[in-house]
Formats: sequence, C-alpha cells, structure tokens
Amino acid sequence: MSSAAPTTAVPPDRLATVLGRRYRVAGTPVELGRGAWSVAYAFDAAPSDGATSGSALAEPGAGEPVRPLVARIGRHLDDFAKDAMAGGFWDQTLPVPAVLSVDEWAPGEYLAVSQRRSGVFLEELGGAGWNQVLDQVLTALDTLQRRDPATDLRRTPATAAGPGVALDVDAAAVGLGRSYPEYLLSVGDDPPAGRLAGWRDRLRHSPIGEHSLRTGIDRLRRGVAAVGGDIEVGWVHSDLINRNVLVDPGGGAPRLRAVFDWGCMFVGDRLYDLAWLEFWTPWTPGLASIDLRARAREHFARNGIQVSAFDERLRLCCLHIGLAHLAYNAFTGNVVNLRGSQDRLATYL
Repeated sequence: MSSAAPTTAVPPDRLATVLGRRYRVAGTPVELGRGAWSVAYAFDAAPSDGATSGSALAEPGAGEPVRPLVARIGRHLDDFAKDAMAGGFWDQTLPVPAVLSVDEWAPGEYLAVSQRRSGVFLEELGGAGWNQVLDQVLTALDTLQRRDPATDLRRTPATAAGPGVALDVDAAAVGLGRSYPEYLLSVGDDPPAGRLAGWRDRLRHSPIGEHSLRTGIDRLRRGVAAVGGDIEVGWVHSDLINRNVLVDPGGGAPRLRAVFDWGCMFVGDRLYDLAWLEFWTPWTPGLASIDLRARAREHFARNGIQVSAFDERLRLCCLHIGLAHLAYNAFTGNVVNLRGSQDRLATYL
C-alpha cells in the first residue's frame, strides 16, 4: 500500500480552477506541506455562499476582504469525514476549524477545504510557552471528553459534499461497538484491508524484528487485566504532536488557536492524549522541563475530575502508542523512527 498523499505534484493552476467551482479564489494556491496521507495548499477566497457559477475563477475585487482557507488532497475520505464531524466540536476552549466542503478530486482522491488559522505549532514552543499553554490544552481535552461520541456520529456535518461524497464516520473504525480494552489489544492486528496492510511482515523483516512488539503486547495485555475494563471513555484526538495544533504566541501570552487533522481520532481513555504528549517528550524539547503528570493531576483536582489508576492507565496508553508506531514506521520503512519508537516503548515495559 502506498502513501495516501498524491504521488505527483498538483499544478497550482489546475487546483485553482477546481477550487473556483466553489470559491472566489484570490491568487494562486501555495503548497503548505505533505503528510503521510494528504498534501495541503493555502489559498484565499472572497466570502461567498455556495459554489460560484461554472468553473472559471471569480477573483475578489480590489479592496474586497478575503478569508484564508486550506485545501487538502488525499485518498482517505474517512479522514476528511472525521474532520468534518470534528468541525462541529468548536468551542471557545476547543477551536476546531470548520471543514467547508469535500469533493472528489480524481478517482479515489478527494479535495477538502477548511478554514485556515495562523500561529506556531504546539511542538515548536519552548519551555515557557508550554508552561503557559498546557492548562489550555488540558481544558480543551476536557471539553472533548464531555462530548457523546454516539450522538456526534448521528449528526450530519455542516459541510458541503460533492456528488458521490458521503461524509459518514464508521462507528466501528473509531472504536465503538467493542470495549476499550479490546481496542487497545487490537494494536497487533494487521487486517488485509487495513491502511497499514502488511506492516507485520515488514516489521518481521526489519532490523529490529518482532521481539519488541511481542513483548509490548504481552505487557499491554497484563496491564489491561490489572486495570480492568471499567474506564470512562470519550473522544481522543491521538495526533496532537504532529503539526496539528496551532498556538497564537501573541504578546508573550500563548493562546490555543486551532486543533485540526482528526483522522486518527477514536473513542478511548481521557488520558490518551496526555500520554501522547508524554510519549513524544524526547522529540519535543519544550516539554523537557514540564512535569506533565503533576500538572495533569493538579488540573484534574482543580476541576473536580476523578481519575482512578492514573499511572497505570497512562502507562497502557503509552504502550499502545509505542506499539502503534512500530506498526506505522515498519509500514513506511523509516528505520530511524522505528528504532526511536522501539527505544521509547522500552521505557514503559
């Protein structure tokens, strides 16, 4: 299975023409970056409702205000469907950019347009910035956990969908319909139709082999049995440290600006996103001086949130993150990151 991002460069004029069917495009789209599953382009458009007529560009007039937007092209419609659903989560404490439209770009490829926000990425903050913004991040996660996933899945997103584009999120794919322990323990599965299909064989033939995977799954299984299955679950973003959270550093008082790219979201332990920050701390220098566990405990106590078996649950989350990234890095063939994930996983065994 190949990367889901387009394998060839997208001509900016072609993208502008396609975008012009819905938006009054100003200027030429500019590539922002490529991820594993999509490629993103920045463009500006004049405020308008619905599609513009025809396929010709209708540029804003002189002095007319424009709005910053981002277009993403990728092969996984389910990622864009999750983004569209998450756009309905917007709250003052959880700023999720809205997905305005999703259309077919080419056979098997899709074009999603969202609001574009500016700022610095969360992982780029120094220690002082992290110290100031961490409580905002924890509050955003509280807001996320208060949502009811079953209700969210039944709502129709306020996103314009092109012909043949269904923005339905598969409940089973996000962990509903089975218990959270079952979800955790499925981390070693390699279904033939999965996004990372074939990863176990690639891991088996990689320089590190399967020993860490087998050891980690055994430790995870014993930990799940010890903690038990009575864990309250809710939405988990599961990709916060990957250029998916923007912070406005304005005036020395950082403010959470946007949380986006919800393609990895699932229903799980409220501690999972906290564990995500902890697991990736060695790659996030600004977190080095922050005691994440102490800060989280203080936050929960201050807000009357009861969290049982805190350390044990956090460890299970970190084990799962490490194991999942053995799978991901084996699939992508990135040996450096594979070894890094193995080493970090070892600290939780």
